[in-house]
Amino acid sequence: MVQIRPDAAFFSPSDLKTRADCAFRFARVVDAKLGKGNVVPEETNAMLRYSGRVGQIHELYLVRVLREQYGVATNLGDRGVYEVAAVDYKNPDRLAAIGAAVDETRAALEAGCDVVFQAALFDGERFGLADFIIREGETPDGRPLYRVVDGKMASNADNHKEYVWQLATYVEILRHMNIPVMSEARLWLGTLAHSDHDVDLVLDVVREQEDALRHAVAARRVTPDIVAWNDPAYQACGKCASCDEQVAASPDDLLHVYNLGGAARMKYLAAGISSMSELVASTGGVPGISVAVADKHREQAARQIQSAASGTCVVEVVKPEVLRNLPAPSDGDLYFDFETDPNDYVEGSTWLGNAYLFGIYSPLPLDARDFGFELMSDDTFAYLWADSRAEEEANFDLFMSYVQQRFARYPEMHIFHYNVFEVTTLRRLVKTYGRWGDELESWVEQGLFVNLEPITGNAIVTGLPSLSIKALESIYLPNDKREGVTSAGVSVQRYFEYRQALAGTPLPAEEGGTGESASAIKADVLQYNERDCYSTWCLIEWLKGLLSEAQG
Repeated sequence: MVQIRPDAAFFSPSDLKTRADCAFRFARVVDAKLGKGNVVPEETNAMLRYSGRVGQIHELYLVRVLREQYGVATNLGDRGVYEVAAVDYKNPDRLAAIGAAVDETRAALEAGCDVVFQAALFDGERFGLADFIIREGETPDGRPLYRVVDGKMASNADNHKEYVWQLATYVEILRHMNIPVMSEARLWLGTLAHSDHDVDLVLDVVREQEDALRHAVAARRVTPDIVAWNDPAYQACGKCASCDEQVAASPDDLLHVYNLGGAARMKYLAAGISSMSELVASTGGVPGISVAVADKHREQAARQIQSAASGTCVVEVVKPEVLRNLPAPSDGDLYFDFETDPNDYVEGSTWLGNAYLFGIYSPLPLDARDFGFELMSDDTFAYLWADSRAEEEANFDLFMSYVQQRFARYPEMHIFHYNVFEVTTLRRLVKTYGRWGDELESWVEQGLFVNLEPITGNAIVTGLPSLSIKALESIYLPNDKREGVTSAGVSVQRYFEYRQALAGTPLPAEEGGTGESASAIKADVLQYNERDCYSTWCLIEWLKGLLSEAQG
């Protein structure tokens, strides 16, 4: 995290991401380091700790792979993998501790080690800790030539611009240290695939981000007060803990408006509109937001204000034709929901994740027991549970076989779900296990799977700040509140706790452990999945009811 001194600031690639993601939070961090206020700590729940733990396991596996390939360098003059001593961040003179690690890194690189692990890099302003710097030959004048390689627990880098920024920063620092380094750096992903990136192509962007960071630090130095929430100079993401604190304390905040994000909020702030009430009272557009879009924002804010004042949520069918196109009911209809652990990791495996729970609901008793499903709730909810990759594979085959035979029996049936996640997960399983691909795509083409999210979003407007299925439940299941697991993230946390309890190594309380037995935790997760499947059925019944009311 950025370090502030009277005459300088030192930053790492992670600080670039923090500022780019949420300029407001970054300003709060800098203010705190300048003695102005405190930073709201980010939540550190069991899920985040689990993700960090898996990342460490992946990194150590990669180290073992490299040591098997190159051997171990015990001295600076040796070839092989050389591990730099860890930086003591508790050292009162942190810069001296970093300097010692940087000197050791430089010595290892100049000595020609094949791999330098945990390489400490510093150029007087920017600091980084590269997972691996790997020798890739020699320069024309005989010096060792290196490539920066970082291990990441991800299946690809497409949605992680910060990964490439990090590589670019490491390459730039090495150049400042006069270490020969390739411009093409590498990410070693959780799937064991390599993702190579020519960092020279992004250096202009990285330098712009660095300049923006320097400007933000300089501005906070000369500003006596803590950064204001509605300061248009600092865009807020609306998702981090610092933003959550402010939004929760401001019921009239623009970020409460459904489909109005942080970028739009900044444009309204620049135009002098800082609340839902002011937005509703305004007219026309603002720079960067057309009149048509601003009118939609105003209409939505008005609905939410009216709903909050009356205690009854506004609901309006705006496109009845969308609801009229809902499929006719069939006795074979299913309501489907997955639970997956995106961080499930097996050393040496070429994929991440585990679909640990397939859940299906029907208002009629299900015939799924013969296919290996467990049944609950008077046979209206059935599930397949996996404790391992092998069980995931078996459950995938069982589910697809069941759908195949049920579809043959009920050719008018549909499988309803909310969001694209169910179909994308099935496609991931097809790719992983190399079968059922033709069948799945044929079913998709025939319209067997029905995603209710776009149907709901296109057909109705509400006075809710969200159209998630859990938000909508406050309308169609107002007296049936969820208990226990209440979100997908908590479900994964509980599954992780379940796996630890099953292995006889329960999570301690300080890491989010509840002390419950594996069977009790499993029951909690099953109840959550059953509720999601049942809620999907309730949603479509509610939508049909709205259509009937709209048609008189």
